[in-house]
Amino acid sequence: MKTGMSMTEKVNEQQKADTEFLQKVFPFKRNYMRVDSWHLHYVDEGEGETVMLFHACPQWSFSYRKLIASLSRKYRVIVPDLLGFGLSDKPEDFDYMLNSYIFLLEEFIQNLSLSRINIVGHGWGGTIAMGFAVQHPNMISSVVMMNCIAFSHYTIPWRLAMCRLPLVGPWLTVYCRAMESGGRKLSPDVRKAYDLPLEGKEGKYPLLRFVENIPSVPEAETEQAILAIETGLWMFRTKPVRIIWAMKDWLYNKNALRLWHKNIPNAEIHTIANAGRYIQEEAPEELEELITEFLEKNAMLQTNAMPVQTINK
Repeated sequence: MKTGMSMTEKVNEQQKADTEFLQKVFPFKRNYMRVDSWHLHYVDEGEGETVMLFHACPQWSFSYRKLIASLSRKYRVIVPDLLGFGLSDKPEDFDYMLNSYIFLLEEFIQNLSLSRINIVGHGWGGTIAMGFAVQHPNMISSVVMMNCIAFSHYTIPWRLAMCRLPLVGPWLTVYCRAMESGGRKLSPDVRKAYDLPLEGKEGKYPLLRFVENIPSVPEAETEQAILAIETGLWMFRTKPVRIIWAMKDWLYNKNALRLWHKNIPNAEIHTIANAGRYIQEEAPEELEELITEFLEKNAMLQTNAMPVQTINK
């Protein structure tokens, strides 16, 4: 950065450098949609059957860059950044509750006039996607879920419990990156790409709200929303479902995997022994193979067996 620059010039120079960096490591067209009062960033690449990818928190669509490149050769791949994360707006006047996210997703999908959708979800993005799916099951062609919850009786891991403590919790979350740790070390450029959207006060606020809103007690609003999702999971016992589970994920562990099997016993379950919170970085080839093979296997079923459905308001 040049010397003798004003503070405004330095900020503008840094923003330009960050934009150029992200374009280098995430070379997809930036799309933005106004939903309610905010702008959602999303990637929309390729043509064909629609595959929607939903990221975990505090990750963003960058985590799917390799899958976007491969899947978009055959499918229309849509990857939204959840409000508050990635390149989407990060408002302080949004409540960051599960039902609010599901409402935004419904509006987003309606605005794109989507009908048949294959959903791939990870973490909180997977929970939100299933929240939409149980409300519109006839729009869902197939489901792939990675390390997430869609049911009650979730046991809070000790690391998450520490992040929810008064005073010390925000410090652990923001400065010790307790929610981001786990798994193999990322390369400097990849780490930087994940971190850039979390910089500044506005980038940290949604992360803190995410930690607060993970369900922990029956009376919590998010727990009630999760229960509503759980009661609708039976509708997917006749649909193609694949669960891909990173066995070293400390946030969503093997106990959550058992609950997926209990609620959707027809689901195909594949475990990846050496992957954790960043499954897309730690097992990219295996993940791509499992998702691609699943989509191809169910392509004929999607084409011949499903009526076209859209959202009715």
